[in-house]
Amino acid sequence: METTLTRQVAPQVLSVCLLAATPGVYAIQQPEPVVFIQDYDLPQFVLEATNDQSANTGEHASVALYQELKDEFQLSHTQFASWLGLKRRSLYNWINDPSSSRSEAAVEARLVNLNALMMDMDKEHRSLLHKVAFSPIDGDPAFGEALLNGASKEELFSWYDELYEKFDLLA
Repeated sequence: METTLTRQVAPQVLSVCLLAATPGVYAIQQPEPVVFIQDYDLPQFVLEATNDQSANTGEHASVALYQELKDEFQLSHTQFASWLGLKRRSLYNWINDPSSSRSEAAVEARLVNLNALMMDMDKEHRSLLHKVAFSPIDGDPAFGEALLNGASKEELFSWYDELYEKFDLLA
């Protein structure tokens, strides 16, 4: 005889029996561990997207090229600023907003020339450029003067070719 109690208890008893018969179910249904997020895990600033990103790409490309060249040649900001014909403070202003600089075109032209030189140089010679260009013992200070005066690609290539053996000796 079926009673109300049997109707309420029977499904629960059946589920307990089924769960006991299949031990793999417990392994699948175990909860995932809780992840705690601390304050120091959160980002400290939020970048805001600008609507005019295409206009900023050109400006940031020259700054990115500057950073790449500075790293490849292993120069400080002060050393590289003189190669670009800028004072250190002017360099920082140019990095923050390249279009605000009066000498924006000249800086970009020098960056393009230095990038061409870097691409032409052997990798092991790149970090030695400052030493060879400005040392009267290890190189030729006239090469350094050419760098400071914003020499063209062809001039930089000819200086590199002329001093290649000195680069090789130091490498």
